[in-house]
Amino acid sequence: MKYKVLTHAEAMKVGFGSGCQGEMDVSYQRIVDHLGPPSLGPEDSFDHKIDASWILRFADGKIATIYNYKTGRNWLGPKGPTTSKIRDWHVGGKSNVVVDRIKEILR
Repeated sequence: MKYKVLTHAEAMKVGFGSGCQGEMDVSYQRIVDHLGPPSLGPEDSFDHKIDASWILRFADGKIATIYNYKTGRNWLGPKGPTTSKIRDWHVGGKSNVVVDRIKEILR
């Protein structure tokens, strides 16, 4: 399964607009180990709901996002966990097929 993790600039061009297709319990470090640093950070979350997001484009053109939602300091303030401690991640896309793809990548 071929895919590309989008850079910050590429991710900003793709935009947002994908819906949550599933959730997963995985460490931030495991995601970084497999995909590298996030495509987007807390400064890119216009509504302060997301602390980190990876955006992937698969060879067939499907887009998948991995992101936390209202579970980190960007939303909860200093009492919330740091990004490196977040384990509850959403998988977004326009098709639920991306959930299995992401889980396969992070196995």
